[in-house]
Amino acid sequence: MCLSLSAAMLHLALGLTAEDARRKAEETLTSGAAYRKFCEWIETQGGDATLCTHPEKFPEAKYRREVKAARGGYITHMDTERIGLTGVTLGAGRARKEDAIDLTAGISIEKKRGDLVSVGDTLAVLFTSDESRLSAAEAEYLAAIEIGDKAPGHIPLVYRMITSEE
Repeated sequence: MCLSLSAAMLHLALGLTAEDARRKAEETLTSGAAYRKFCEWIETQGGDATLCTHPEKFPEAKYRREVKAARGGYITHMDTERIGLTGVTLGAGRARKEDAIDLTAGISIEKKRGDLVSVGDTLAVLFTSDESRLSAAEAEYLAAIEIGDKAPGHIPLVYRMITSEE
């Protein structure tokens, strides 16, 4: 998705063909130029750019919980809004503007739509500094996932590009 959007922006901004724009976006990513620019942005905005090369400097969550599959089958649907709200439940976002953000909170999604899972497989790992948030977050994450007997059909990331020629 990001490469498609980057290519579209390069096509519009620089007048490159769609193919050349895609190639330039891929080269920028694979060469490390995008990563280096990201680190530069962090430093320019007063952040600690050494976090780019030393991720161990990030604070670690005190608590973690693996969310396990209660049944086997294929993941047929993931409610991404509800998964995002699971992050808020963990403290990774604000429910109210005065809420503090827990910089250690988050979700590592281990299985995605279309994956075959067995009972007990880890679907996601939840992180937080407040243990009391884990049960509600786990329930919310599980409610956001649907597991069925048949593999879901393929859904393209990009349906089509709307251009000035249309």
